[in-house]
Amino acid sequence: MGRLTVRREVRAELSRSDWVALALFGLTASIFAEISWTPGVAAGRLAVRTAAFAATVGPFILLGSPTARRLLSRTLVAATVVWLPPMVHVAFMTAGWTDESPVGLAAYSAALTALALPLRGKRLDLWDVPLILAAWLPAEFGLLSGADLTSGLSLSTLAPMTSGAGFIMLLRGLEVRVDHGLRRGGVVASVREFALAAAILVPGGLALDFIRPGPRDLELLPLSLLVIYVGTGLPEEILFRGVIHELCEVRLGPGRLAILASSLIFGAAHLNNGPVPNVKYAALATAAGYFYAGLAYSRAGTCPPPR
Repeated sequence: MGRLTVRREVRAELSRSDWVALALFGLTASIFAEISWTPGVAAGRLAVRTAAFAATVGPFILLGSPTARRLLSRTLVAATVVWLPPMVHVAFMTAGWTDESPVGLAAYSAALTALALPLRGKRLDLWDVPLILAAWLPAEFGLLSGADLTSGLSLSTLAPMTSGAGFIMLLRGLEVRVDHGLRRGGVVASVREFALAAAILVPGGLALDFIRPGPRDLELLPLSLLVIYVGTGLPEEILFRGVIHELCEVRLGPGRLAILASSLIFGAAHLNNGPVPNVKYAALATAAGYFYAGLAYSRAGTCPPPR
């Protein structure tokens, strides 16, 4: 009876945001297991790789859960998550599943830890620039290497997302407010602001020949949207809106100047997407960044925009 009462209390304490984050976490892990399975693969090995993926990406997705966020904001827990990619890599080396060296991932986690912890409790300011660059540039220039979890997905691609984007904020002691977009009125606001942005960005993309209409595998659209959301949208918004835009507001004050500055930085980050320099991509990214920062994030104050 006592156990049942505790379970009811826990269930009552979980908010809608908690359940949405948990559902997204479960869906992402299930899809990973599905795309990783191939005939002949050992069930135990698939289970271990899925568990490694869930342990690495799960806390990042659970930033959308207020309950999980309170736990993850503790210094020791946040530091542990930042160090998960190299720890998983070492486990894979021990099992003989990779010959890659863990030194790069370990150096990445060490740099983030060393730069973030001394700033814990301080307000966001220019002293955060080295931390931002340490989280961003190694991934941007492909300097990391790590064990493959499945075809096309390795720890080197997950580390900047989990450690670099999400957990420098928690390890740094900054407030993280991630809303997966399903609060009351959130879907309506998302659709409205997406339509407004698309009305400008899509014609611009077509005019620059960046967007090319053609046949697509529509049955893969839901999976593609999920992968883009978790693998690109969330980490970019946390880093560029949650950290860089906030820093621009600290130095330049809230308003259009800060929005423009963070948008230009966001655009410049896309110059190295081939062919280099990709001015078309950078121009569209700058325009998109202006919408994200000005239209959505500044109004909602959550990542990813809109609320």
